[in-house]
Amino acid sequence: MEKDKARIGLGVAWFKGKILLLYKYLRQSGLALDESQDGLSFSSFKKPAKILTEGGRSESISNCSDFRVSEENKVYILTYLKNLKKPVLKMAYSLDFKNFKSYGTVSNISECAVLVPGYEYKGKVVLYSADKSIRLASSYDYKNWKSEGVVVKGGESYLKVATSTLLKEGILLLCFKSPDKKSGYEIEATLFDRGNPKRLLWESPKVIWKQGGHFGEQEVNPLGAVIFDKRLISYWQTSNGNLYALNHPNFGLIIDDTKPSFFYPTIKKLNENPILKPMLENFWESKAVFNAAAVYDEGKVHLLYRAVGDKDVSVLGYAVSTDGVNIDERLTHPVYIPTEGFEGSSGKLFSKLSPFVSGPGYGGVEDPRITKIDDRFYMIYVAFDGGNPPRLALTSISAEDFHKKVWSWEKPILISPPGVVDKSGCILPEKVGGKYVIFHRVFPNILIDFVDSLDFKGGYGLRGENIISPRSDNWDSRKIGIGPTPLKTDDGWLVIYNAVDNKDDSRYKMGAMLLDLSDPTRVLYRSGAPILEPTEHYENGGLKYGVIYPCGAVIVKGKLIVYYGGSDTYLCAAQANLNNFLEDLKDTGYAQLAPLDFREPSRKETTAAQILVN
Repeated sequence: MEKDKARIGLGVAWFKGKILLLYKYLRQSGLALDESQDGLSFSSFKKPAKILTEGGRSESISNCSDFRVSEENKVYILTYLKNLKKPVLKMAYSLDFKNFKSYGTVSNISECAVLVPGYEYKGKVVLYSADKSIRLASSYDYKNWKSEGVVVKGGESYLKVATSTLLKEGILLLCFKSPDKKSGYEIEATLFDRGNPKRLLWESPKVIWKQGGHFGEQEVNPLGAVIFDKRLISYWQTSNGNLYALNHPNFGLIIDDTKPSFFYPTIKKLNENPILKPMLENFWESKAVFNAAAVYDEGKVHLLYRAVGDKDVSVLGYAVSTDGVNIDERLTHPVYIPTEGFEGSSGKLFSKLSPFVSGPGYGGVEDPRITKIDDRFYMIYVAFDGGNPPRLALTSISAEDFHKKVWSWEKPILISPPGVVDKSGCILPEKVGGKYVIFHRVFPNILIDFVDSLDFKGGYGLRGENIISPRSDNWDSRKIGIGPTPLKTDDGWLVIYNAVDNKDDSRYKMGAMLLDLSDPTRVLYRSGAPILEPTEHYENGGLKYGVIYPCGAVIVKGKLIVYYGGSDTYLCAAQANLNNFLEDLKDTGYAQLAPLDFREPSRKETTAAQILVN
């Protein structure tokens, strides 16, 4: 972008069903506006706006900042800072966002402020401002303001008001908070009494959002936020000039009194758990049955579960269920056993001392994931010879043989490089961009590769070209791994994943993500809290305490069923109404940043469904 055309963000506003971005150009003094229907793709809004001073002159905004806009009886009230020797707060109004007329300077306020929209207290309008404390001021006429004093005492952190909205429960005020304006920001919420705007009713027990590695090494300036339809989008500018939007889907729950704040997607453990237990009479599965791949095909849920028996070798068993909960049939013999040296078929390398031992057993075929593509089932599993770092192996079987229970698996091949512990592999059930998509995990990340073929004749095909990482400031901070094969939904690829927190590194928990259907490297939503935690006896009382580990998931008649290993001993399941689960995930999940897109007016607008925040 040409230097003269570089946008310097000033603020955002909600105007007649659209989001307006207020900004100035580097070497111009006018107030420029762009409009958007989705909050990301912007095009020019009519003509630049003017702020007319009380003397009728056009206000130069070259030294202005922190613009905030509130609607009051179809009049748009603008507050902004004029940065002179000392910042002063100024106020103006407009009916159409073309011309603003000044109310003048708000006395004794020198920090960013916002008017509470659609609200009067004893015949007066009120505004909140903040620096290290939150203050209140009131006025009968928008020109003469009376300070009502500090309403929330601050600490050492710097505060800047973001936006305000009027709820039936009270006045909701959102603020940006930072220890020094350079060390990252949080967004916090406070609720004040409608009957007395000086009285604090509530402070959010958790921040709405906390800046992690979202902007890399760039310092950021928060430009403001808009609230509409119980949604919140905040806007930011980095020190290199880039403008970003951040969608906060969990915000809806703060202002929805029918749900507790920061509620997370509901999925319920089955009363029937564990749905599979070890069978002492079968030597190959006498110690543990857990971590099952799952696929729904021809009206049944097919489970390929990891089993460990008397020889401490992991093999795969088979069970089938019509409803996904109650087991209709369970074979008495394994359906897949180690046949290659890289999975310990010789038995010579099994060692209890190996640092790579995972779960019970000391080698074999572990933790499968299965995918049906066309008329064939593909299975990726962890191949472990008992000594060397575990690797991912791929095999397949025709759908006809699979359903006939003729276990004629293709000779397995290794698809991950030697010397690297690579686990949690699965394949999307359809191509994206003409390529197969493979997920896997090398500590601590989920990796995603796009490959042309599944024959891997050219050698080890997985390189970890794309990454989804742990979040240092969240419940999944230590490591994450893909769970079941992702499920296709109208909202995106539904990913159930396992994670470990640095603060609680002895327990495996479960989370969820939605990935873009056309670009599965793009995270649309990611659960802000675990969807399942190891709390039951079958998740803590087996061979390994505190483990829930998902490997399979299906959708059966609008119901999501997730299969997971409990304490490396039992096979368990949890279920949820799919639509409710997805809505909860979208309501409470954290989304990634998306850069703003500026377009010429002649270009066709992108729909909201296409530009959901990245």
